[in-house]
Amino acid sequence: MPVSLLRSLSGLWLIALTHFVHAQQQYVDGYLVKAPADTIRGLLLDEDWKKSPKAIYYKSSADAAPRRVPVSEATAFHLNPTNEHFTARPVTYQLYRREVYAGESPFFSTVQDTVFLQQLIQGGGVTLYSLMDVREDQRFFFGNGEVFTELICYTYHRLKDQRRYTEEVAGYKGQLPFFLKGCKTLSFKTLSYTQASITQHVAAYLNCAHGDSIRVTPAKKAAVDASIAGGMIIFPRSTVPMALSGYQPPRLPRQLAPLALVGVRLRLPRSLNRVFFLAEAGPVVNLPEETFRSGMLFIVSGGSYLGKRSIQPYVQAGMAFAGRLGPGGNYSGGLVLGGGLSYKKKIHLEVRNGLLCLVRVAI
Repeated sequence: MPVSLLRSLSGLWLIALTHFVHAQQQYVDGYLVKAPADTIRGLLLDEDWKKSPKAIYYKSSADAAPRRVPVSEATAFHLNPTNEHFTARPVTYQLYRREVYAGESPFFSTVQDTVFLQQLIQGGGVTLYSLMDVREDQRFFFGNGEVFTELICYTYHRLKDQRRYTEEVAGYKGQLPFFLKGCKTLSFKTLSYTQASITQHVAAYLNCAHGDSIRVTPAKKAAVDASIAGGMIIFPRSTVPMALSGYQPPRLPRQLAPLALVGVRLRLPRSLNRVFFLAEAGPVVNLPEETFRSGMLFIVSGGSYLGKRSIQPYVQAGMAFAGRLGPGGNYSGGLVLGGGLSYKKKIHLEVRNGLLCLVRVAI
């Protein structure tokens, strides 16, 4: 097959990308609570919210038309697969500037809204909530029947005398011990403003002080796995796209060479593991004789899966470095852009500039 045809095939995934993205909506089993005695079961759209939602899309069945249910028409909803429970609550919180000058207040504005807050833990009359604010930052709210308040923590930079100081207001370190009084064995020395830490301390208090059964939503964790890949690499007429070593390669006919890569992939938890980072390395053989016969290829990239179905398109970008290791070895580097299709984020068929028909499998 001519290299020109192979090169044109590398862009075919873009043609289908729009159609795939349009269809990528994941309705999951769950239920709506419209009143204390009015629970409606059905399918809810899990949108992996970066901001706390003000509405939820509901379908009575897979074939039914979706209906938008605003926060004014529902008191709560629950997603069965992830055991996530959201409750409608009015919230008030302050936004702060990231940088201020000497003598300037970091306070910026006040936000008042009603949204669905995620319940992280509930039991013994205590509820811990998570809010994703308008800046997509996570905040925590504490409620115990008598109070409902934000656990305060914010950081900003103050510019003074041509120097930059970092200041933190950590009100939660005093708030949480005050609210969780009554358990002498509970220590707050390791308390930090993270979902895992705050949830752990609240759960420890409930187990100590009440012994009640509690519902805890586990914190989402990053997924790490290994990957192996095989395919072909295309060498253009200008063999080195970015001559980092100062080596100026001759113009050569395009040429294919086999490629094998092993790597490690990290998928971030707050995006349903759609955002990923990938580090790969592997040998390359039969390189053009005018440069070097064999060498190593190193690729560091990041990207994102699109949509939530089993078959997902994805895009990625990063840097690649190739060359012969050791004294006198030639090396080069360049930008890598690509994408492809994946099946359950495990089996990948992808193309990148300079790479063709790369098949990658996560282990």
